[in-house]
Amino acid sequence: MVKSSIYFLLLISSLKSFSQNKILSSSYIEIETKVFLAAQTVIESSQTGKILENYVTPSAGLGFNYIIQNKHLTYSAGLASRILPIGYQFTVKKEDRFPKEGLIFDYQDKLSEYYFRVFSIPLKIGYQTLENRAKQKFWFSGGIETNVTSDKSLGTSFLSSGNNPPLIDVETETVNQIYPSFSLGGGISKIHKNGDELKFGLEYNISNTNIIDGNYIVNLKNRTVTGIYRDTGTYIGFNFAYVFKLKK
Repeated sequence: MVKSSIYFLLLISSLKSFSQNKILSSSYIEIETKVFLAAQTVIESSQTGKILENYVTPSAGLGFNYIIQNKHLTYSAGLASRILPIGYQFTVKKEDRFPKEGLIFDYQDKLSEYYFRVFSIPLKIGYQTLENRAKQKFWFSGGIETNVTSDKSLGTSFLSSGNNPPLIDVETETVNQIYPSFSLGGGISKIHKNGDELKFGLEYNISNTNIIDGNYIVNLKNRTVTGIYRDTGTYIGFNFAYVFKLKK
């Protein structure tokens, strides 16, 4: 993250220098929060009788951006962090489990974990309408993010007892890597009298890099089912931001 922070400071310095140009009129600091859903989680097995299935798990992120506005155009750079959610659900029939006294029901459960994180440097260019009579502007933006993950691993298991192996064992991990993703978004801004803005929007962030990799084992009475868990970090989210106008 040290290199990323230095890179970010250089970008902010460049944008500030750029803002000295008479063409560019205003600069802002934005505090942004987002709630999102993972859009490319893959849970699959080459065997019949798949046990684990995707369980859509919401997550959240936080970001800070420096923005230059010139009527219709905006330019921004920032720092952001978000949590990569893990989610799955399963059903194991009672007849497939190892014998256990009093076992009369199928075993159903679902899991949501918030263990892995991504740090990002987003660079975006946007287009916005002029302020209307209702003190509103509509905006669209797109750009690239440089993302960083670290070496982390997470293991979870269910119903481990006696000499029998766990009914379900899931191992997931992220590794040290830097990868790009691409962002598209749009929304509406409400302008306050002091020039600050309240922004609402939708965002689609696309990645082609596997961020979370994992595998699972389901130990049934007469067979074993194995499979993989994979997520690229692609998400669809709702953004909420407050934008402070900086004094000239």
